Amino acid sequence: MGRWDKGVEDAPCATDRDEKRHEKRHEKRDEKRDEKVLEDKLVEDLPGRRTSKRDRDRERSRSPARWDKEEERTKTDPAPEAAPGPPKPEFGLSGLLAAETNTTHGVLLKHQEPAEKGLPAKKWRIYVFKDTKPLDQPLMIHKQSNYLFGRDRRVVDVATDHPSCSLQHAVIQYRTTDKRGDIAVRPYLMDLKSTNGTVLNGERLEPERYYELLPKDVITFGESSREYVILTE
Repeated sequence: MGRWDKGVEDAPCATDRDEKRHEKRHEKRDEKRDEKVLEDKLVEDLPGRRTSKRDRDRERSRSPARWDKEEERTKTDPAPEAAPGPPKPEFGLSGLLAAETNTTHGVLLKHQEPAEKGLPAKKWRIYVFKDTKPLDQPLMIHKQSNYLFGRDRRVVDVATDHPSCSLQHAVIQYRTTDKRGDIAVRPYLMDLKSTNGTVLNGERLEPERYYELLPKDVITFGESSREYVILTE
């Protein structure tokens, strides 16, 4: 009896075995949890890691200020500009086509009428003098909106046959203008970049610039001695 009592006394009881078993189980669980934490930490530190929505929410809860700034930057960043579309077609005349519309008898005209062109209400005339003597009848210059002067008889309205005159020397253009509320169609003279120039009342004109004509104005072309006097009824 004593031997069996001693053996029973020395053997571990069931309660002690259960406590040791629970301690080992907790130790293994703690080890796995530490390994998981370490693994998550290593994964988070990997470059280029794409976080899940749960991770982003967890990180947002940890540092809300940084996420607020990123959201604000996303809202304020301008949207990317749309790519430019194809160029719109142009239906205006090209240089060549425009030149063809300003051609007479196959000759390109140096002067193109302005948008304010018009027909005069007054009957303007030109009297031609040579050595103070009148030549022929006066030229009626009120039936069309412009009159071209020069040596090229294919296109000019008034021929100036002197060798010093250019083929298309000058033009008288009627324009609708407003002078202090007085709107009317008035005659203007323009030199067409002639070689020897155009003179109005003794003063040489700047080329390609309009000069208003008034009654009794005197015009000469190049070195010609003929004088063209402007009058109206």
